Amino acid sequence: MNDGYISSLNRIIDLYVAESEHVNATLNAQKIEFRVLKDQRTQIKRNRRALRDLIACEMRENKQYQIAANKVLRKNEVLRTFLQMNAPSKIVNVEIKHQLNHNAQVNQVNRGAKLSVQEYIMSLFNQGMTKEQVETKVIEYFKAKDRKKDRKIAYSNRQLDSLKRYNYRAHT
Repeated sequence: MNDGYISSLNRIIDLYVAESEHVNATLNAQKIEFRVLKDQRTQIKRNRRALRDLIACEMRENKQYQIAANKVLRKNEVLRTFLQMNAPSKIVNVEIKHQLNHNAQVNQVNRGAKLSVQEYIMSLFNQGMTKEQVETKVIEYFKAKDRKKDRKIAYSNRQLDSLKRYNYRAHT
């Protein structure tokens, strides 16, 4: 009877050992899975933060584009209104002495001297351009001017981004 009792206790002990090994293996697998999930969560948080920063940057950039587009539209509207209200005869005095100054103005334009917008428009009319051609030229002038400003803004933004990245790396 003693031997039967001892052998049944040994079987029970073997069952407990097997179960504890199974629980230990499951625990180790769950620890590994927990680490993987924790790393994934950390990576997702980093990605989320980066995407949030990217969205904020894109929104700022869109805002700058909207401001630039509205500025161009306003300038075009002001110019169109100006040209509609001021017919070529109102802008340019069609007098003989004025026509004599035409060659001097064309030479001044050809030399690349800085003219005011009104002087530039007058020189275009003196060159025999129609109202539509002058409007097109002036719109091109303002677009070129805005592109130059946009390039300066983009260059400044790139410099700021570079400085931000440098400072971010320096502080981490």
